[in-house]
Amino acid sequence: MLSRSQLEVLQRYGTEHGVAMGDILFADGDETYDLVVVLDGNVDIIESYGQPNEVALVTYVRLQFLGEMGLLTGQRAYLTAVACAPGRVLRIPVEQVPVIMAQELDLSELILRAFLLRHSRVTH
Repeated sequence: MLSRSQLEVLQRYGTEHGVAMGDILFADGDETYDLVVVLDGNVDIIESYGQPNEVALVTYVRLQFLGEMGLLTGQRAYLTAVACAPGRVLRIPVEQVPVIMAQELDLSELILRAFLLRHSRVTH
């Protein structure tokens, strides 16, 4: 979960957007996707979206950010993020993520740690 000061830093890199229930923020197979911070509402990360075996893996809530190692390595998205309630998100373009990682050291550590933890959960 982001602190108020961390959110203020991230807001310099992205733009706020309203989302409706069911909006797809990124989808399995997308070549690039944004770093997304939930400002209001909540977002599900779904495996096999739209398939009979669809499963919600995790729900992100206010002041949590979505993203995986692929944001740093250039890999395609392999899960789908769907707003499961109306709300607002901060979208930070993928091109800004390396800038944040280089210039915002406390955020860099938090983001990298979260990405590594998420990666280990999916691969084990």
